[in-house]
Amino acid sequence: MAQKFYYQARDLSGRLVKGLVEAETVGEAAGILRSRRLFPVKIKPKRELHFSLSPLFPSKIKPRDMAVLCRQFATLLEAGVPLLPSLKVLERQAENRRLKECLGAVAAEVQKGRSLGSALGDHKGMLPEIFLSMVGAGEASGTLDRALDRLAQYFERQADLAEKIRTATAYPLLVAGVAVITAIATLVFVVPIFEGIFKQMDVPLPLPTRVVMGLSYTLIHYWYLFLLVLGGGGLTLRYLMGTPAGKACWDRLLLRVPLMGELLKKGA
Repeated sequence: MAQKFYYQARDLSGRLVKGLVEAETVGEAAGILRSRRLFPVKIKPKRELHFSLSPLFPSKIKPRDMAVLCRQFATLLEAGVPLLPSLKVLERQAENRRLKECLGAVAAEVQKGRSLGSALGDHKGMLPEIFLSMVGAGEASGTLDRALDRLAQYFERQADLAEKIRTATAYPLLVAGVAVITAIATLVFVVPIFEGIFKQMDVPLPLPTRVVMGLSYTLIHYWYLFLLVLGGGGLTLRYLMGTPAGKACWDRLLLRVPLMGELLKKGA
């Protein structure tokens, strides 16, 4: 995979020239400079800083992207294109940045002599387990194109299922969001008005009313605690879902949801 190199070189008159050149290796970068009639003095990779939350929030490639990848990969292999050129074609055509980087790294490892399954195994946090397993089995049995074709069909079904779930849950989520916003607005702006009225009346209040007033007071004066609880709960849930036991528990819960459970069973 091509990368940028910072260089210092001398031209034919001996003048020092600095700049950037794009190449796959230092040797290739030096060859490019010599073709420009420059004599390299120093060549080193350019360091680029990327801020990303991926290490903290690792996520798999989406089923739709995986379906396109598998379909294109299978088509290239069925057409007789060798493995390494196929990977480079897929890297150039990939629209997902993380998938493009992954394919570039895999192609580089395959070029060094590693098997495809072994090179893909370096990206377990990004690629689905079923993809890694079936590609490894297909490569070992010499039926990689058929394995990729079946994977394409599988990921297409998964993408269609995800779209159905999003469509089915869009309205309930919208209603729930509006309800939450309304409840928060009521606790912050409306309840304090009634609290002043109740204090002027100086009468004992029932327990539910005192609970609502206490919740309103806490939300107004200690709102950051709610944010901490929500953030900590989200991180804990994400960590648990990353474990096999947590993932299995979450899947069992999804299967029990009335509408979503039926869609998941049909999609399987």
